[in-house]
Amino acid sequence: VKFKTDKPIDYLVINGAECEPYITSDTVTMLTKADMMAYAIETLVKYFNIKKVVIGEGVTSIGDYAFANCPQLTEVDMADSLTSIGYRAFINCTGLEEIEIPENVQNIYENAFHFCTALETVTFLKDDKGETCPYIREYAFAGNKNLKDINLEEVDLIGKCAFLNCEKLTKADITKVYA
Repeated sequence: VKFKTDKPIDYLVINGAECEPYITSDTVTMLTKADMMAYAIETLVKYFNIKKVVIGEGVTSIGDYAFANCPQLTEVDMADSLTSIGYRAFINCTGLEEIEIPENVQNIYENAFHFCTALETVTFLKDDKGETCPYIREYAFAGNKNLKDINLEEVDLIGKCAFLNCEKLTKADITKVYA
């Protein structure tokens, strides 16, 4: 990546595979230096005013604060290999309007999408067994005043205040929430 360019950078691709023609990192670095990676990613997104992020196949988690406070971010594509979305990973991403949670995500940690005030729709993709993300932690979607469409079928745990101040969320299917 050149730090001085006259052309806008539209996408940031984060890929867990080797030998791709994109910004990549080897698996050991991604696993052992996740905090450093999260900081670098956040810096790139902010510095280049990136609006779309593609989390590529092979990436298994989005680190704590990875995209925190990136209001220009409007779109995130997540690979099926993703299993967790970290603490405050997307907090204050006020440009996100919809998010699709891949079927293999097992945990959405505290405050992951807190104050994503433009967020209207959250879709949980189902795996081959018809199951979705089992754990939505405390305040995960709190403060999303425009959130109006979410299906919580098959969720095992919804943490306290997970949807606090989601003013437009008037209906949610929680018939199969177990705890």
